[in-house]
Amino acid sequence: MLIRDHPLMRYRGVPSWPPAWIWTGGPDHKYPKGEIGVLRWVAQSNIQPSNRCFLLIDHEESTYIGRFNSR
Repeated sequence: MLIRDHPLMRYRGVPSWPPAWIWTGGPDHKYPKGEIGVLRWVAQSNIQPSNRCFLLIDHEESTYIGRFNSR
């Protein structure tokens, strides 16, 4: 089973994987979608509700952040 198809990868019935990627820097914004890039950093939110994780990736010389919600 692919991680994006697992039942726990839904938050209130909405798929939470893969996240929407938001450009944070680099030479060019490519509007990436899906499971792309190199994972550089993961952190759980310390603001309530703490059911969110933030992911930082590098993709084609630019950096993006995404948010993943869990139950």
